[in-house]
Amino acid sequence: MNVYQYISQNSPDESYAICQKYGYFEIANLEEMSDTLAQIVASQGESAFKEILTLHPDKEVILEVYSPKPYSRPLQFTGDENLPSNVSLERNPLAQKYFNAEGETQGGNKLVNQTNLYILVGAMIVSLAIISIKK
Repeated sequence: MNVYQYISQNSPDESYAICQKYGYFEIANLEEMSDTLAQIVASQGESAFKEILTLHPDKEVILEVYSPKPYSRPLQFTGDENLPSNVSLERNPLAQKYFNAEGETQGGNKLVNQTNLYILVGAMIVSLAIISIKK
């Protein structure tokens, strides 16, 4: 069962009102109504989809479960205590050590320089191989 079938079965009068709003007047059964709701979304886009979702019978439960939970108190850090696992990286005062692969804020170009060196050495070996084959 898709969302359009669920909405049309649980809110048939409101679903029919939306169908009428978009010019669909002759609907024989609930299956045809759910197909019509899907057609309306396909032709009208996000605005029609949001309007149809307002008819969802379980919208309050869904919003309650998936709404962001506020913190009970603001988190204060000095930088030396154990941080809770739910603290985002931006609010973490120790986050500076996670900004690059080495875990340091300085020396981030070391890996790039090392990679460039390997590419240069590889190019030299290939060029020497080509020169030795031509002689």
